[in-house]
Amino acid sequence: MRRARSTAPPAARGSPKVERDEGGGRKMDDLKKKGTPDRSKINMHEDFEVKYWTKTLGVSKEQLQKAVDKVGNSAAAVRKELAT
Repeated sequence: MRRARSTAPPAARGSPKVERDEGGGRKMDDLKKKGTPDRSKINMHEDFEVKYWTKTLGVSKEQLQKAVDKVGNSAAAVRKELAT
């Protein structure tokens, strides 16, 4: 005997709720979100980004933080600052 399919919306069937920001978009730290990370900005609040940027730029966390504090979180500006 077959079970009847539920006509309830996905949220009522126990599907995970996607968190949204004020504009209706997905929150930045949604681990279910697939895609390419934004490598034009450096987020010092995310350990995986700090690890990526310190390895990519060949600097310590402290050096990276100092550069971000000085020129902002633009990867291009940080690269330029660290090159001087």
